[in-house]
Amino acid sequence: MALLTSLFDGKKLEYQITVETTACENGATPTQYLILSELKFPNTSMKTAASGLRVPNAAKRILVPMPFTGRTKANLQSPVCWPQLPLVRKTFPGNFLFEYVRSAPENGSLPTKLNLNNSRPAVLAFPIQPILDIGGTLTLEIGIDHSVNNTLQNVSVTACLDKGTRPKVLSPANCSSGVGIQANTSSEAGRASLVMVPYPEPGNWYVTLEAICYHLDRGPNEITRVKCDSNTTSIVFNVMSASCVYGGCGPYGRCYQYISGGFIFSTCVCTAGWRGWGCTDGSTASSDFELLLATLLLTLSNLLFLPTIALAIYRHYYTEALVYFFTMFFSTFYHACDEEAYTFCLMRLSVMQFCDFYSAILSFWITVIAMADLPSSLTSLAHMAGSLGIAVGVEYDRTGLWVFVVPAATGVIIMIASWVFHCYKQHSCYPKKTVWICLVPGVVLVATGLVCFAFLETKDNYKYVHSSWHAATALCVLFLLPPRRDRKGRPKVGGRCMSMSPSRSSYIRADDIRFAPDNSGAGDSLLSYA
Repeated sequence: MALLTSLFDGKKLEYQITVETTACENGATPTQYLILSELKFPNTSMKTAASGLRVPNAAKRILVPMPFTGRTKANLQSPVCWPQLPLVRKTFPGNFLFEYVRSAPENGSLPTKLNLNNSRPAVLAFPIQPILDIGGTLTLEIGIDHSVNNTLQNVSVTACLDKGTRPKVLSPANCSSGVGIQANTSSEAGRASLVMVPYPEPGNWYVTLEAICYHLDRGPNEITRVKCDSNTTSIVFNVMSASCVYGGCGPYGRCYQYISGGFIFSTCVCTAGWRGWGCTDGSTASSDFELLLATLLLTLSNLLFLPTIALAIYRHYYTEALVYFFTMFFSTFYHACDEEAYTFCLMRLSVMQFCDFYSAILSFWITVIAMADLPSSLTSLAHMAGSLGIAVGVEYDRTGLWVFVVPAATGVIIMIASWVFHCYKQHSCYPKKTVWICLVPGVVLVATGLVCFAFLETKDNYKYVHSSWHAATALCVLFLLPPRRDRKGRPKVGGRCMSMSPSRSSYIRADDIRFAPDNSGAGDSLLSYA
């Protein structure tokens, strides 16, 4: 008790404060001080009656001496001073992986069960370290051992978890503070219970355990508390921490760890429409049929590249055929790994994603270069320059629109420039008008695929629109690939579709002219062409 005096407007004011504390600490404790909240008295001063200490104007805090004595033998039997069971921390490799177990007895054996006194509660205390322990999920599990006989009466064990204070058990699963869980012997499923605390605050945490015995009256919620036949109840408990939910997020989520502001924390990223902390809320989830359909569409649509590969080999475009196969292979396995439920990962997802985006753009590039009908030396240069430039662009921003637009626009400019040059050198239209019979549907397929890929794709229609994109890019090559090459790498003349060279009667290429010696002795050379 402390008596404080103060002068307020020339009048003497006296008031009395009484503080009652109850504690169960080990050993004697030095004198403690009670810190009151901020008290302001304008134009006045304040002093304590006990010490006579005068406090300056607008005092912010008052320290009142309060004697405090440690636990005595008398209050050991107080119902407030519950027995506190010591716990030992076990830390495992990895972030947020630890658990608290009971300290081993003198014989060194590890206790697996706890015999809870039925006459009074017990307290478990454990600390949560700052920074290191706060980024995971704290889990408290309790269960009633099967050795507990519930033939004559049922047993219920309530656990109350709270930080900073020891919570009291008010009724089964009802606590004075914190969160409470209950395990009972009324049913086999109710013998165990758990509670999870995401991102636990640092500090001291307390678990209050209390066991009661009861009879079921007319229903599971109507019970009559009775005296227990035995003195103890054998229970098992577990206090542990892990990333996300036991280190995972179930079949419809993935657990990730992030670093932000110097703190490490874990979280679940849910898929297939599942939600919740552990990806357990399926109210908006997609059906298994929809998930399987998405996987099949996005993977099997790449098989349309098989006719394109066969056509490229038949026309002696071996480099192009290799790139088309590369595109089909990595696009198939990338989408098989990137799907939400039915997945198969051949290698790391980031590697397959790069190869998928890179090969798709490279396929368009080499097709346009083949249509340009460049000399072999320039074709090799265009292939290498395109491969290097596309690789840089895909690595810089593989999901951006410009990484596709720039190579496509560059390839079209090169193709048009080559066609204009051929028209100028041959003094005729290049390519021939009959080419447009195949060129137009190929261009329509390309334009349709680009519009779908760039503007129509959403999260809901992704499996349909992106599969259409696969089909458009594979089938357009059947119309755009030039006719079969001869052994010297030049397109053969006379082809009905995509004949990039005029008929032999229209002109003679300078490369085809050969000079043969005259064996008649006239001294002239004979002019021939291949």
